[in-house]
Amino acid sequence: MCKIKPLLFVIGLCLVLIGCKNNANNENEANNKASSIVESNDDIYVEIQLEDGKTIKLNSPKQRGNLSSPSSLSVNMDKDGIVIMLKLNKYKTPLENQVYDDPLDAQITLTGISHDGPLGKEAYRSFNENENGEEGKVKVNLISHSENHSEGTFEGTLYSQNKKEATIKGNFKTRKKK
Repeated sequence: MCKIKPLLFVIGLCLVLIGCKNNANNENEANNKASSIVESNDDIYVEIQLEDGKTIKLNSPKQRGNLSSPSSLSVNMDKDGIVIMLKLNKYKTPLENQVYDDPLDAQITLTGISHDGPLGKEAYRSFNENENGEEGKVKVNLISHSENHSEGTFEGTLYSQNKKEATIKGNFKTRKKK
């Protein structure tokens, strides 16, 4: 009987811990659904051309973003150790069916997760300047946008702090998970 009580105590403790873990997972899932985590479609692509002639093509990158407001958009895409961050701030609605190329409204950042990746240590941004002091250029064509989805194309010339150039073009389609 003395051996059974500690065994029952350990089993009961394990059941309580498992229940807490499942509850925490359910709470995290609910928070994620409320915070505009988006799902990706298979026809999404990004093409990157680096200054050294290297071309990087990313088909169906994973997407996350913020679709909480009809007047702003952020989409983060990643695949193969490369991260693309697209940000659009425009405080007038509607955003859809418009092209944005003002650097204060549209920004793109291209970076690698590790220094061993295809971009090395470089991080390219639309607001960085080239050797002539010219900022990068961005064009975002927002086809459709609401609190539940966003779709569009983007292209740009980005520069690193070391004045290296990268051109990027692609598309995105995001939808809130249901």
